[in-house]
Amino acid sequence: MIAGPNGGYIAALIANAASEAQGDESRVPRSLTVHYLERPLEGEACVTATVERTGRSTTFTSVRLEQEGRLKASGLVVLASGRTDTIEFQDVSMPKVPQPEDCPGLPEIAGPSGDAIPIAARYEMRPALGQAPFSQAGDQAVMGAWIRLAEPQVPDSFSVIAITDSMPPAVMARRNEGFLVLGVPTVDLTVHLHEPLPLPGASPQDWCLAVFRTKKARSGLLDEDGEIWSRDGLLLAQSRQHALPL
Repeated sequence: MIAGPNGGYIAALIANAASEAQGDESRVPRSLTVHYLERPLEGEACVTATVERTGRSTTFTSVRLEQEGRLKASGLVVLASGRTDTIEFQDVSMPKVPQPEDCPGLPEIAGPSGDAIPIAARYEMRPALGQAPFSQAGDQAVMGAWIRLAEPQVPDSFSVIAITDSMPPAVMARRNEGFLVLGVPTVDLTVHLHEPLPLPGASPQDWCLAVFRTKKARSGLLDEDGEIWSRDGLLLAQSRQHALPL
């Protein structure tokens, strides 16, 4: 398995740095793209955020994460305040799945090598869609689960960004013709947040439904599309990443 902080955690750090740099609490992350140049290690890192432009309602920020003088990840983050004076609709529905109370808890996740995956301990997950992680049993690469932080926290922009890369990759649930996927390091991750977070009235006990699908793997790369939903069916965020199956 690939060691070190995962892509969602790094993306959340980059979004937080961008938010602090622009200094306006009414503007929250709404879009970011992160490129992962080199695997970061656990330990100290230097995160530098630069406000590239500030408009009437949006701020554009670039962020660099470095360790020991080497660039590990770079990101572009758009922050914006919420608006109610424009068009609004949602022509997509949350998948029909059992409620979290009706889904069994996920035992400690171990990779194909049998080693525990540390990031899994940071979340409470209840599988609700697709095959179990590492089962290699599904006809499609689809995986979904109710998820929240193990340490209760109101779902905000940063936790939702982290959730977009928190679960085992969907490809690990698919029957892959004898090819055992041992790791899927992220090359790039884009997240679009459709709601200013946290939502009004949000609670630290709130669940999100995270659903991930991989539709194609070819020439050494695969894609993964993600959707993060509130419990009442509001689409909070969508993600897309390219990754390297190992």
